Amino acid sequence: MSQISQIVDTGKYENQIIEIEKSLAEEYPVTTAAENKELKRILKPSTSLRTKLTKRKRELKAMVDDAFNPWVARIEAAEEPHKAKIKAFDAAAKVDEQKRVEEIQHRIECFKNIPLAMLNASSGELRACIDDLKADPVKGFVEFEVEALKARNDAVAHLEGIYELRIVQEKQTRQEPEEFAPFAEDESAPFAEDDIAPFVDDEPFSRNEEQLAADRQEAIRALMQYHSLGESAAHAIVQSIEAGHIPGVYTVFNYDGQS
Repeated sequence: MSQISQIVDTGKYENQIIEIEKSLAEEYPVTTAAENKELKRILKPSTSLRTKLTKRKRELKAMVDDAFNPWVARIEAAEEPHKAKIKAFDAAAKVDEQKRVEEIQHRIECFKNIPLAMLNASSGELRACIDDLKADPVKGFVEFEVEALKARNDAVAHLEGIYELRIVQEKQTRQEPEEFAPFAEDESAPFAEDDIAPFVDDEPFSRNEEQLAADRQEAIRALMQYHSLGESAAHAIVQSIEAGHIPGVYTVFNYDGQS
């Protein structure tokens, strides 16, 4: 308070405020116009002093600003080159951090995409991929290590499922069904729609009839195009069955007539 007293006559203001506080400590009823007018008169000294103090505060603030602002400006000018370097470094660090995170997320996405990429692989290729993934220590993912480990384990689980299916498919390609023997002997013999129709399941599905019919026609077209159920056609149909793109077709279409 002593420093403020050097600028402001605090004693004078303090005495006035004490008098105002005593005056306003009383109860003043306001039930008539006369009482209302009287209370407004009583409040005039406090309103006047409050206004005067607010004005003086602004004046003092302006004086302080005028005194201190040039000093602050000189300090800011001296700091500016160094702040610019810090700002540039922080911006570069932010870019590097974003790049680091994106690279880690890309590696995690690679784990997630492996099953799709290996969908047409042989059982040997699948087994090798599974073994490589299991041997992967999953390091360098820092705070994303848990997410990366889950993505790796999920990929292994999906690949194991594809591997088991591929084993069955490859076994079926080595065991030519008797009903397809005539076509294996005569590759020029086309499949007629009546030959394919018995293998189409007429059991109703949740899809609408138009879509179901289109799916069935697609299966028929694929089999007729590849007379003896070549490997690529068989795999295409198997993938469609697995993905649910061609519902209503028995897995007898896994047969590969070229084996």
